[in-house]
Amino acid sequence: MSFTAYIFAMFFKKCVCLLLMSSYSFPCSKAKVLYKFVKVDNRSAEDTAKLLHCCLSCTEEDTKLLKFWMKGLSRQFKEQQLKAARAEKA
Repeated sequence: MSFTAYIFAMFFKKCVCLLLMSSYSFPCSKAKVLYKFVKVDNRSAEDTAKLLHCCLSCTEEDTKLLKFWMKGLSRQFKEQQLKAARAEKA
């Protein structure tokens, strides 16, 4: 397994857990996945494009909508994700 494949496998394991624990609607769940991928994990634009098109099956219109939903995520959720990421690094 290549390093890139390993990284994606680990990320999707976390995403599945996030989606299963979420009590929000599906677009909001995708927005949470995108937020964690882009803002918390600091992934490149190329990796983000792969996530959006291959894994989340998003069109350009869907991408714009997800970015809108991502802005509307609660401050509590955003802080929780950043806190969890810091705890993993420590």
